[in-house]
Amino acid sequence: MERRKLGRTGLDVSLLGFGCGAVGGLMTKGAAADQERAIARAVELGINYFDTAQMYGDGESEKNLGRVLKALKPNVYVGTKVRLPPTERGKIGQAIAASLEASLKRMQRDSIDLFQFHNAIVGTTKGADFGVDAVLEEVVPAFQRLRDQGKFRFFGITANGETAALLRVIDARAFDTGQASYNLLNPSPGAPVPANFPAQDYQNLLGHAQAAGMGIINIRVLAGGALSGTEERHPLGSPPPAPIGSGSDYRRDVERARRFEPLVRDGQAESLIEASLRYVIAHPAVSTVLVGYSTMDHLEYAARSIEKGPLSPAALARIAEILRALGEHSVLRFPAQQLDATQLKAFAGRFGALEINVAGTFQEPGHPEVMILSNIVENGRPIGARDAGQDWHTDMSYSETIALANVLYALKVPRRNGVALGGTEFANMQAAYEALPEDLKTRLDGMTVLHDFNKFWEMMRQRPGSWRPPLSEEQRRKKPPVSHPIFLTHPITGKKVLYANPGYAIRINDLPERESDDILAFLFEHQLQPRFCYLHRWAEGDVLFWDDIATLHNAHADYGREEHRLIMRCQVMADRIFDPAFVRAALGEPAEA
Repeated sequence: MERRKLGRTGLDVSLLGFGCGAVGGLMTKGAAADQERAIARAVELGINYFDTAQMYGDGESEKNLGRVLKALKPNVYVGTKVRLPPTERGKIGQAIAASLEASLKRMQRDSIDLFQFHNAIVGTTKGADFGVDAVLEEVVPAFQRLRDQGKFRFFGITANGETAALLRVIDARAFDTGQASYNLLNPSPGAPVPANFPAQDYQNLLGHAQAAGMGIINIRVLAGGALSGTEERHPLGSPPPAPIGSGSDYRRDVERARRFEPLVRDGQAESLIEASLRYVIAHPAVSTVLVGYSTMDHLEYAARSIEKGPLSPAALARIAEILRALGEHSVLRFPAQQLDATQLKAFAGRFGALEINVAGTFQEPGHPEVMILSNIVENGRPIGARDAGQDWHTDMSYSETIALANVLYALKVPRRNGVALGGTEFANMQAAYEALPEDLKTRLDGMTVLHDFNKFWEMMRQRPGSWRPPLSEEQRRKKPPVSHPIFLTHPITGKKVLYANPGYAIRINDLPERESDDILAFLFEHQLQPRFCYLHRWAEGDVLFWDDIATLHNAHADYGREEHRLIMRCQVMADRIFDPAFVRAALGEPAEA
């Protein structure tokens, strides 16, 4: 087992640690004999750091770990934690000391190696979330006194709370270690993420910790189990835990985790669990990775995964060719494919998170990210959205996080007299921008456009025979109008594109209403000139992958009710593509110094 220095503590800790928490559950609810066998095997594997806390199983974890270590007497490092209830200033030190004494008693020990403050750290104290001043002025002195008494050798924090507050505490260099939630779902502790990233931005917390000489103990490497790709839980494990920094809820974390399945199919890792473990150990700031175990098999599998070392650069470079082509050509065709919904979703998901359409209709059963576009009616009910995209627009321009791309797979294509109908036409917005009058480019540069989902919906709803009801208040609430720059810099090519489309753009925010209307009308006419457009005629088996940042598109409705069209669609969000580090890695380019 590889060992790394735990920051300035100088301790050589195993790269894989032993988490004794309730998420795995072995050390809180497992049989005593199984607990002893697991710890003995962990020591054989070279694991020498064991983590527990007072709140794990209401003290059961500390009791069980203490009992087993007293029996086995291995040469290992032990850490525990204190989480205080809301505590008045002036009484924090006393509460910390009392908690430590209770923990030592449960573990049958006189001292431990590491003691950590487990409360969330925020700007201003609120309840059990402790403000920076309270941490630095009362928690730190209390820990120093207990260390001087020989109760423990080093002390640290759990880096949970508000990012700015955490960085202030880390930069103060008062603590020896930090537990950081760093994983595939939220790489922000160790890498830059875009401003609209769908998780907490920890703003290079690992870099701050390295600069402060702190050792990093990686927690939530599997996002509480979500990075297994399944919602199933072992009987010993806790119910799905609340995410720490990764997403809004556990189910959403599981859905986001599945976008990494291509790493497994491409042979970069045996499983999502292995990929997750090997991802975090690639960061040099990570000293040890804590995994919570339910069984011996979990322990053995984690150890084998760690032994394989970090993921290869090819795990991200695998998508370089496609990304480069997308940036250069905007529309890519993969002919003669044979896919199911799972495979289509997996391919699309490697480029970003997949959107679940706000309308919530015509979704592939079991795959809400896969939308059905079709005019087929079965048993008197349409099986898909028959009018989807039937006018010029850019998908998801009405969303805070815009779309990177669409991935569509044709199962049935209508034909008449041997000619394919229901084609999709595209307009190139990079070319449209470049052809704008220079004075207009200069004038509009820096302005923003308001986009509204309801504009296109109502436009479709007013057409004869439309199936669409008015959007509900809840649907409108989920998708309020949003603003984006009228000119975007494309994240792959670095070139400017015109980002205002007739489907959703309703107003240039920086101009009077009448002038805004006039300029938008000019732009809508300008961008649809034939010299900027391409019509794709579908064939069964086509997978079309197009760039939503640099194109508009329009689905031609030139076929009748009995001329059947059936297409599966995935919407790829631009949740990663505006991260320069991701683009450089994906394109196989060296990282910035």
